[in-house]
Amino acid sequence: MVVGNPGRPMTSSFEPVVAVAAVMAEFPNPWFVSGGWAIDLFVGRVTREHHDVEVGLFLPDQEAVRAHLRGWDLFRIREDAWEPWADGDVVALPEFQLQARAPEPGGRAFDLFLNPREGDEWVSRRHAGLRVPAAAIVEWSAGHGADPAGIPFLAPEIQLLYKAKYHRPKDDADFAVALPRLDGRRRAWLRAALEVHHPADP
Repeated sequence: MVVGNPGRPMTSSFEPVVAVAAVMAEFPNPWFVSGGWAIDLFVGRVTREHHDVEVGLFLPDQEAVRAHLRGWDLFRIREDAWEPWADGDVVALPEFQLQARAPEPGGRAFDLFLNPREGDEWVSRRHAGLRVPAAAIVEWSAGHGADPAGIPFLAPEIQLLYKAKYHRPKDDADFAVALPRLDGRRRAWLRAALEVHHPADP
């Protein structure tokens, strides 16, 4: 489903994230790296290869990101297929995914995941009734070692909850590297959320 950077090899450095962060740096609304890259930013090193970069933002900010990425080729998913995201076309749940592709041949592409927000709360699009203060779901990379400083990313306990749906090898690998770094608060939140939303999860 997700198209990463067509024609570009997988990488074991943070370069793809740094490049997308540079594109998003002047975006006036909250945004955050999501997916496996969020876990790597949390642990402070690249732990596996990644095929794409995923950026989260809030559903009400979709027109703001359209304006911010003016000049990029923008696509949306409708009925499991990519199509151009036309001006004035509003994305509404259950659809939530966009893609930005640089206009030059072979240019960078990255995905945009639109997260519901009600007032000051982030609302899970997948787990009914799950809410977290919107300001609490975003953290920033510390800049240790090869980890670039100051890049926003989705809180790891929330990202791991999303990954619990599939348990693909990459999801289990992300859990394994993140778990030793989760403090008691994060572990308690994730355990409680799994017990409610994925009660059979191992």
